[in-house]
Amino acid sequence: MVLGKKSHRYWITRLAQPSTKSARFFCFNVSVSATFLEAGAAAFAIGFRIEFFAFIPAIGFGFAAMSMIGQNIGAGNHDRVRAVLNVSVWYGSGSALLFSLLVLIFAPYIVAIFTADPLVTEYALQYFRIVPLGYLFFAVAFIEASIFQGIGKSWPGFWITFARIGIALAISFITINIFELEIWTVWIAIVVGSVIASLFGLLWLKRALTSAQQEAQHADRSLGTEEAITITKLRADDNAIPSE
Repeated sequence: MVLGKKSHRYWITRLAQPSTKSARFFCFNVSVSATFLEAGAAAFAIGFRIEFFAFIPAIGFGFAAMSMIGQNIGAGNHDRVRAVLNVSVWYGSGSALLFSLLVLIFAPYIVAIFTADPLVTEYALQYFRIVPLGYLFFAVAFIEASIFQGIGKSWPGFWITFARIGIALAISFITINIFELEIWTVWIAIVVGSVIASLFGLLWLKRALTSAQQEAQHADRSLGTEEAITITKLRADDNAIPSE
């Protein structure tokens, strides 16, 4: 089976997203371990494992939104598209916010499951006091990527994820290599990257939905004009036929 150009873009970006998560882990793991050695790397690994659970509700809402928005875009029901966007973002972010509160409350017990090392515990507790503040934005970014795929635009979701990682890495590099600050600045960088990328993605998504709606309205007007012209020509032809 030969896939079209659009299908290639879809599957390339779809398969690339798990790789970006692995790349994020690798990049931050190298960055942290280079300065804070094994303790920093171990703390980040603990936080990264728990972070996965914050994505689970967002994955469900994201895939549901992708399917429903794809159907409603095809049907031209743009009001419902925006309703699906709002509901999926609210529920996905709400679930992530609830999970982040649980992590903040039970952070000492979570860390104790993985390590008893005092330095790793200190770093990991700092992680769980800071990074969960960004779980809400993690979830929103994933939902945005899914909705972009639902409207037939795969690359924006990839770039949102790429921007989230790139911004966080840039900030963390500056804080630990130039200003020589502590590891908690890396955790803050992760949150800041997620906030900026998700807000940018939301604006991009709303603009894309508005553009899709305008294109559909223009197509409807063009179709209506063509139908009117056809009807006018048929009537003119009928009038041109001499009566017997």
